[in-house]
Amino acid sequence: MAYCAIEEDLRANCGDEYPTAGLNTIAYMIPIGALDESGITVSDTTHAFTAFAVDTLNWSPVELKIDSGALTAENAKDGGGNLQSYTIEGFISNNTPSKSFKLENLGKQRVCLVVPLNTRDSATKNRLAKVIGYDSIKGKGAGAHLTVGDTVEAESGGKNGYTLEITAAQGESARFADFQITFEDGATGTTADFGAYTA
Repeated sequence: MAYCAIEEDLRANCGDEYPTAGLNTIAYMIPIGALDESGITVSDTTHAFTAFAVDTLNWSPVELKIDSGALTAENAKDGGGNLQSYTIEGFISNNTPSKSFKLENLGKQRVCLVVPLNTRDSATKNRLAKVIGYDSIKGKGAGAHLTVGDTVEAESGGKNGYTLEITAAQGESARFADFQITFEDGATGTTADFGAYTA
């Protein structure tokens, strides 16, 4: 399946933090088409993925204003089914041509995300994280949709950037990430370990 490659990150650049203080990385994102399902392993003993393979594309970090970021979930069991609906909201500071280009391409395809939490695994001390946009029931069919809106407020000191809403409908609650990813850093990529993963 073809997808649009995202080969750069969406983290804050120099000066981005000043007008909208309190930035924090909330998610690592990759197009759903870049997942290699033959290399994805579901744990037999915990509610987690223990391996999560992608092709040559690295994950793209998305850095959001921390006081506007939110992850919410709703569970519906209508008609005998079990649907988990996830919504991630946030704000990326500062409108720029390059950010607009990346976000426009992201909005044209479904994505998968690893969303770090504030708690850590008791043994490895890795940050715990949830996988949104892929599950063991629907597979790539659970891919998340990204909606992007420009925000430029008229008053001095007003918001300038992008409002994000990421939605996903899954057949099970989000599994934890017990694996390592490589994300874009503008060079050869940087690794991040999550959950119970050990090298």
